[in-house]
Amino acid sequence: MRKIAIYVSCSLTHAPVEYKEAIALFKQELNQLPFVEILEFCLPPVGQQQSDLVAKHVYHNDIHVCVKKAHVIISEVTLPSTGLGFELGTAIEAYSNKPIIMYAKKNHVISKLIAGAAETHDNVDLFFYENSIMEEFSDLKKYLEGLYEHFYKEK
Repeated sequence: MRKIAIYVSCSLTHAPVEYKEAIALFKQELNQLPFVEILEFCLPPVGQQQSDLVAKHVYHNDIHVCVKKAHVIISEVTLPSTGLGFELGTAIEAYSNKPIIMYAKKNHVISKLIAGAAETHDNVDLFFYENSIMEEFSDLKKYLEGLYEHFYKEK
């Protein structure tokens, strides 16, 4: 079965453990969809820190593998992150037809660049949630099912 490749991007370096756990759960739920393949950002091996990763490997994987190859990018943008901003800027400007879905927690300050990208580009959407990104999962699933049909209809 063909699958749509999804890259879930988020803040990592300065993110609290609870945030990282919520993203991991979100990715697990996405991965349960039979038509989805998750492209993985670089993570350190168990017992090591994010700072132990080799910078050029992170760059190559996250930009040249994940951002480039993903059919869809889903980003959690509540926490500021220069890496996340770099990924989104690359995705929006270099791959301007790729659907980009951004989520943020309500009542958090979101960068004007993030909000402006959603207002400017038809392929970029910004949604807000109350407590957990999982609140949006059923709507996201329907959207992804539609994309899957669009990508692979009669191919």
